Amino acid sequence: MRSYSPHVLFPRLRPAGLIVVVVAVHWLSLGSCAKIVAPSGGPEDKDAPTILSSEPQSLQTGIPAGDRFTAYFSEDIRTQGIEQQVFISPRPTREPEIKVKGGRLTVVFPDSFAVNQTYVVTLGSLISDLRGNSLGSSASFAFTRGDFIDTGSVSGVVTAGDAPASGIGVALYRRFTPQRLGDLDSLYPDYFTLSGSDGAFELGFLPIDDYFILAFDDADRNEWFTYGSERFGVTSLSVRLSERRFDNLELRIQNIDTSQASILGVTTSPDGLVRVNLLGSVLPQDVAAHLSSIELHSLSDSSLRMSPAALIDPLGNARSKLTLYFEDLPSDSFALKIDFREFYADRRAADTQSFAPYIFSPGPDQNSPKITFAAPVRPLAPGESVHWKLTASEPISLFSSSEPDVLSVSYSDGTELDYSFEQLTPFSYQINAQTAPLPGATYILNLAQSLVVDLAGNTADDSLKIPEISVWPADSMGGVTFSVENRHSPEYDGDYLITFDRLEGDEYRSSKSITDSVTVELPAGSYILQVAQDSDTLTPGVLFDGTLYPLRLAEPRTFYPDTIEVRPRFVTSGISVIIE
Repeated sequence: MRSYSPHVLFPRLRPAGLIVVVVAVHWLSLGSCAKIVAPSGGPEDKDAPTILSSEPQSLQTGIPAGDRFTAYFSEDIRTQGIEQQVFISPRPTREPEIKVKGGRLTVVFPDSFAVNQTYVVTLGSLISDLRGNSLGSSASFAFTRGDFIDTGSVSGVVTAGDAPASGIGVALYRRFTPQRLGDLDSLYPDYFTLSGSDGAFELGFLPIDDYFILAFDDADRNEWFTYGSERFGVTSLSVRLSERRFDNLELRIQNIDTSQASILGVTTSPDGLVRVNLLGSVLPQDVAAHLSSIELHSLSDSSLRMSPAALIDPLGNARSKLTLYFEDLPSDSFALKIDFREFYADRRAADTQSFAPYIFSPGPDQNSPKITFAAPVRPLAPGESVHWKLTASEPISLFSSSEPDVLSVSYSDGTELDYSFEQLTPFSYQINAQTAPLPGATYILNLAQSLVVDLAGNTADDSLKIPEISVWPADSMGGVTFSVENRHSPEYDGDYLITFDRLEGDEYRSSKSITDSVTVELPAGSYILQVAQDSDTLTPGVLFDGTLYPLRLAEPRTFYPDTIEVRPRFVTSGISVIIE
């Protein structure tokens, strides 16, 4: 609801009339002490304010020398926190003054406008009226004393968990290189805005140049990315503005904490596992890729140095606990040393951190390994592989045996199938059925408990629960044929991560190469199709959102804009997916 000043409520009155009004108001106030109620006067104001005009006007060239910008709103706006909703590019060397009076917002620059400089004032999406109704999207205004306004632009959407993320800061750093990543938490971006209620953002009026783009949850509203505590998202490509716009960028917000880690403590077990507790965190895939940066140094024999053979798969993708396996670890006293420089490309962490003394003197290992199995929980579609993944709590061996019924893969009627198995890590194996999924079939893995033993010869415990794998019946299946045009990386010839998200609740995911087109068989239903460039070698088959330390860009992805209907015994074709 719009508020009014007294001279609007009470027009200019003669002195006598003014006395009457004052007396009447005083008398009414004396008689109203029984109950105070909210005034009536129409429905509640739920309309967002709008920006009516500005001085200078947006896109205005040849403006006179001056030092201020004014925006006029359709109603009065809140003054609280307004400084955190006004962004100026290029950023002045000193803080501007922000003034609000009713529906007028004025920005007073610390210096007069320079000649031949495009100035951009962006008003954030969270500016609101007195009832709390916000703009909903940011608005930018460009002006210059010269005769030319820069025309480059970058636009896209910020998402978190595939949903639009509003109120997220989107920053552009001009001529920024990865070697300067350590400056991010003390560097103002050259251009800054907030994502709107639909997650959309646009940064316009940009000079032609190279930029690094970063989205972050600017919780403290200081326009600095606070390293280690604020959520962030990186794009899938570097922004190099030439003559074209950069549209349809996606910045996927993530909660990965890559703050500097240090060693809190070390424990061990008789099976040769070394468990490291960290203050802070590291990404498991970085550790697995750089096991040589971790060493045990013998305190009794300076020539004895050992690196782990494997990292056990962390439960829940834990990043503050490492479980490492060292082969043939002798009884001794050790210092555990970790060179964190491989995990933090900007060398934030100390060169090497150590924990000593760490004493390994194992007793006899009498503990049985605990085994878990992973297999698809929903029916397979044709083209998906039939396999089980076996993961143990400690290093194991899977021995072959001539005894019957020790290891077999069969249909539900008992008909046995050829199979193969491969060791993935010292802790895990994958067992594959050597057959294409048969529509309507159910696959069963039979595995004798005695076949799985740890390195001390202890057999697996008796809690083996092996899930069955089923396949959709043929009469429920349909097909989707589509092609992919990769404008993001035209020369890319690797695999694509294809995800069909069934609106009824199931998700079908496969990683495969696509030349001209590809056909995927699916159960009947309605689907959302997502295609991503599966180029990250550390996490194949998983959508990679990128990291900051070290800097690795996100894998580009795209959604087909329409829902795809799959009908039994029919093939839906003519679908073209574009990755930009």
